[in-house]
Amino acid sequence: MSDNIDRLREAIPQAEIYYAVKANAEPALLKLPAESGCCFDVASPGEIDLCLAAGATPGRISYDNTVKKAKDIAYAYERGVRLFAIVSAEELDKLASAAPGAQVIAIVCRL
Repeated sequence: MSDNIDRLREAIPQAEIYYAVKANAEPALLKLPAESGCCFDVASPGEIDLCLAAGATPGRISYDNTVKKAKDIAYAYERGVRLFAIVSAEELDKLASAAPGAQVIAIVCRL
């Protein structure tokens, strides 16, 4: 995996690399992207905890579950996660209440 990360960085130096934890949340596996400075795409509080335990900093975690509970947003925020993806106005309202000052990286509206 380390070689793949290096090749990807070489090919697209301006891009941030995000590892989708749902692809494989094995704690030993998560250490490599954490040590390589990669970011993480998580979908649950449990995945946040796994990334932090692997050595990722909260600033390298993006919470991207399409339907987040307000308590899970607050959980992420309390652990330092400030980057969120949302898909609806309702998600934006929950984010504004549970994570003031958080950054939204993507808004996808489904009609």
